[in-house]
Amino acid sequence: MIAAFPDKQVRLVDFKMTGDIYREVGLQLEAYRQADFIVPHVGELRRIPLPPVAETAAVLLRPDGTFEYRTMRGDLDVFLSLLRV
Repeated sequence: MIAAFPDKQVRLVDFKMTGDIYREVGLQLEAYRQADFIVPHVGELRRIPLPPVAETAAVLLRPDGTFEYRTMRGDLDVFLSLLRV
């Protein structure tokens, strides 16, 4: 999800429904954060410029209805190195 929060900051948030919020999620979100554009639907040719993102975060949705919001940090160079491997 990419959304402007009430403080006017744009955040990129990933929702998880199983397991935990693992550190590797930060790498994934940093890669998304560095993208040039968004493709709204698979197969669609339209591209929307990605707005500047102030923060990335993950939300773990638990079966009991509770959730955990965690700010995430990632390193694009590490992500790209792992991609090459």
